[in-house]
Amino acid sequence: MKSDIEIAREANMLPVQTVAEKLDITADELDLYGKYNVEDKQITFFDDIKLYISVLDKKLFKIVYNFLLNNEYLFFNNQKVRLVGIDIMDLSHFSGDQIVTIKTLSPIVTYTSKDKYFKYYSPEDKKYEELLKDNIIH
Repeated sequence: MKSDIEIAREANMLPVQTVAEKLDITADELDLYGKYNVEDKQITFFDDIKLYISVLDKKLFKIVYNFLLNNEYLFFNNQKVRLVGIDIMDLSHFSGDQIVTIKTLSPIVTYTSKDKYFKYYSPEDKKYEELLKDNIIH
C-alpha cells in the first residue's frame, strides 16, 4: 500500500482556484488570522499565517498537496502569498456515532423561508437543532 506522500506525489496538479471552485469556496469565505494591515485593498501580514486544510478524500489531498509542493506562491483573491513550508498533521478521524463539540468564530444562523419571508430560530428553539442537524447531514 502506498503512503500518503507517495500518492500525493503521483497526483496531477490543479490550480488552487480550480480546487476552491470545485469545493464551492469563494475568496470571501477565507478567514484570515494574525496581525495584519489592510490598506488600499492590500493585506499585509506582520506574522506568519497558517492555512489549515482538512480532507478525508485522498484524491483531493493529493491534488492540494502536489499543488502546494510545486508552487512557491499562492494567490488568494489576487493576493500573492509566499509559501515557506508544509506540515502534515496526522489526526485521527472518526466514523459512526460520536459526540462532537463544534466551536465557531461567528454565530450559526438557522432559518426557514416561505413566500419570500424568513423565519430565524434561536438556539433554544427545537427547530434550530433540527435545521442544524439536517444541514450537517446533507
